[in-house]
Amino acid sequence: MAQQARAIKTRQNIIRTADRIILTQGYHHLTMRGIAREAEIGIASIYHHFDNKDQIMRATLEARAARVMEQI
Repeated sequence: MAQQARAIKTRQNIIRTADRIILTQGYHHLTMRGIAREAEIGIASIYHHFDNKDQIMRATLEARAARVMEQI
């Protein structure tokens, strides 16, 4: 159970970090290494959750859409 909660937190951290990088630097500056550095996690952790940065971008957009829907 604790391992699953940790995995969820890591995934959320990756998404939040990617969102922050996209907003401040743009999509073209989004890299797996950059996300790992900013999120203070190993790059392998990112690849455990996502195959590539396009999947991260999709997850970021889905998270934003969910936040918008919560406010409606």
